[in-house]
Amino acid sequence: MGTPGAGKTTLLLELARDLTARALADATHPIPVLVNLSTWGSNPRPLAEWLAEAMRDAVGTSKQFAQQLIAGDQLLLLLDGLDEVAAAQRAACVKAINTFLAERMQQRAAVCCRLKEYEAIGEKLTFESALQVEPLDEQQIADVLDAGGDMLAGVRQALHDEALFRDLLTTPLMLNIVILAYSGGEAVQIAGQSPPELRRALFAAYVQRMLTRHTERLDARYRPKVQDWLAWLAHQMRRDSTTDFRVGYMQPTMLKQRWLYRLFVGLVFGLIGGLIGGLVGGLVFGLIGGLVGGLVGSSSSIQPVEGLQWSWQHARAGCLAGCSSGWCSGWAACWASGYNPSRLPQHEYRIKRYAARSRAG
Repeated sequence: MGTPGAGKTTLLLELARDLTARALADATHPIPVLVNLSTWGSNPRPLAEWLAEAMRDAVGTSKQFAQQLIAGDQLLLLLDGLDEVAAAQRAACVKAINTFLAERMQQRAAVCCRLKEYEAIGEKLTFESALQVEPLDEQQIADVLDAGGDMLAGVRQALHDEALFRDLLTTPLMLNIVILAYSGGEAVQIAGQSPPELRRALFAAYVQRMLTRHTERLDARYRPKVQDWLAWLAHQMRRDSTTDFRVGYMQPTMLKQRWLYRLFVGLVFGLIGGLIGGLVGGLVFGLIGGLVGGLVGSSSSIQPVEGLQWSWQHARAGCLAGCSSGWCSGWAACWASGYNPSRLPQHEYRIKRYAARSRAG
């Protein structure tokens, strides 16, 4: 636990690195897996179920293999971002973690959370111990700034003159932001500013510095728009209470004109379904196919899959369901189109003659 920017995630990453080295040296050592809890709140469920999906997304393993590792207690869980779970879901998330660990006595885990947010949660983790990351002291700050040489001379002077500025640099995050904001850029005015004003100025300088660093190869036409795009993406991620962005999981709900997307996709799928149904079974099948295609295509969510796998069990179930629905739909279509089974013998001679011509040709 610790304050924002205290270095909790960095320490968790270092722990993951050390534990990975142990696991590589000892085959009996549990495998460390670092995942972010922010996605749990969007769909609360048992931790084992969520963890298999989170491992698939974060590590790239299959969901089935992840489930095997979970069932065999072969993992050492490093769970980051409990404070990033939606506030209304944090207590339930803590309860899910406690339940998961209680069912697996050999399972070990570490959880990161901001101190203030954790204290506000009614449910508490049933862990044996807790660690709090302390703020940087003046000597640690001075050592880092001294290593920056002349480039950070202005920061060192401001640190000596401004007590408020000194208080701002007590976390590794803000210290790193100051160093990056001053490196190769125009110095931020420190004297006379209140802490909120100074924080905003430092973040603005930091953002511009990072944008310059990462957009040098970008077409000049798009550089002014990058900040707006990133701000939009940050807004979407904050709305969904997640810090883990993946292109494959973008949803139509991110669009401003969602109704236009649904209309367009629904029309495309409806047209395809209508054409196929019309060619196969005429007007009635065309209408049914168009309706089904439109409903499927207008779905408001996208669900990525790991891959296509053949299953005889699912194939048998699909055949039974398909035959049943096809038989019912076929008779319904025949009835709607005025088909009369009693007239079939009248056409028997024509059918046989057509079949004979087909074989002869």
